[in-house]
Amino acid sequence: QPQPQAYQQPGLVTEWVMHRTPDGQPYYHNERTNQTAWNLPPGVPCRDATAPTNQGSHETAWQYQQQAADPTAGMADDPFAELRQKEEELRQQREHWAQWYQQYYQWYAQEAA
Repeated sequence: QPQPQAYQQPGLVTEWVMHRTPDGQPYYHNERTNQTAWNLPPGVPCRDATAPTNQGSHETAWQYQQQAADPTAGMADDPFAELRQKEEELRQQREHWAQWYQQYYQWYAQEAA
């Protein structure tokens, strides 16, 4: 898989950040919109999450840590916070069922063989 050109620029300031799943598969997260995608939108630069960042990104990381500690923090400032929270719950539910279905399919294929 070709790597986006932005990976060659560790100090690049961009909204899209590449992360990796525990098994090493890359996925992309937009820090401004909180959107996550398996494929980077065409022509959009991104940076590696492990690359050095500027101070603004450190503040963002701190905010994410604070939000993880208290998910209701900042809801008063964000009129869409409840929708984002519900969207995250639905994403987790989809991921759970996708994993379940994959295990079921593997079991079924093994039983049919």
